[in-house]
Amino acid sequence: MNEDEQDYTIAALAVIGMIVIAPGAIAAMFEPARVWLVQAHVLTTSGVLVPIGPGAGLDLGRVLILAVIVLALAAGIGLALRKKARDEKRKAQQ
Repeated sequence: MNEDEQDYTIAALAVIGMIVIAPGAIAAMFEPARVWLVQAHVLTTSGVLVPIGPGAGLDLGRVLILAVIVLALAAGIGLALRKKARDEKRKAQQ
């Protein structure tokens, strides 16, 4: 993987991360968005552990899914950055 591809990978993972976090932020600010996310089963109104606005939020299952997604993104970004640093070190030694 060359340097441009690594930069693209890091940027793509960052964008995916924002896409994952954005619905919760939008739902906290806008009532229509919160209602739509409940109807789409992204948020729930029962068994809420993490409230996102009044009356809706994440239950245990959704919290676990979000945690796995965030950890996978963090691991992907970390691996990409580590590989980039290793490649730059090899390039500097040559």
